[in-house]
Amino acid sequence: MNNEIKNARLRMGLTRDGLAEISGVSVNVIRALECGARSTDKAQINTLVGICSALGCRISDVLSDPKLVEAMRECETRHIA
Repeated sequence: MNNEIKNARLRMGLTRDGLAEISGVSVNVIRALECGARSTDKAQINTLVGICSALGCRISDVLSDPKLVEAMRECETRHIA
């Protein structure tokens, strides 16, 4: 289960439908990621980019595999610098 996506969505006052509209990601995919039926670690990058852009968070914030988190943080740091 990915509570970070759900928590960020709720903090922004968005429904799943609202997030889907803003992010361009289907409601079914958002639901599956939030409920744990799909892993963010295995999600397509464009799915994560859409969701994270809409929620104002980094992709590394929604990943769970420590190695992926570390690799993504390194990429994000290079991109920001």
